[in-house]
Amino acid sequence: MVVPTVMLKRMYVHGSLRNTPKGFQFALKNRLAPATIVEIGEVHAAGQRFGPEAISIHLHTHTYPGTEISEKRTLKFDINETAIIEVEGAPLPVGEHLLTWRVRTKEVGWLRIPVEDTLGDARQGAREPRFLSQPEPARP
Repeated sequence: MVVPTVMLKRMYVHGSLRNTPKGFQFALKNRLAPATIVEIGEVHAAGQRFGPEAISIHLHTHTYPGTEISEKRTLKFDINETAIIEVEGAPLPVGEHLLTWRVRTKEVGWLRIPVEDTLGDARQGAREPRFLSQPEPARP
């Protein structure tokens, strides 16, 4: 099954792209259908490739390292849930960015989710993804 890019673009939470002390992050809200993540692919940003070892997903108040998600350790991403994708590496420069994140789901296979946003000096008015508590480390 092929999911149109225009639908995947709707998952991005506009204004959530920001630099962090460890690299950068962005948020995705599942506005499409329940999904089971079975593999984390790479993020492409600012001419660089970041593999699963540099990616963590904050979901369900937990943090899941990209290398720990597999067909044996799946991650449910239900409708209307918001996930923060954190990437370790160099922070992104100020300006416009087009990022892509590859992820494989049980339901449709590999997806390439595009993220377009502008990273500015002051992110006034940006919407923060809401969590009731801070993400915790992944389960052992």
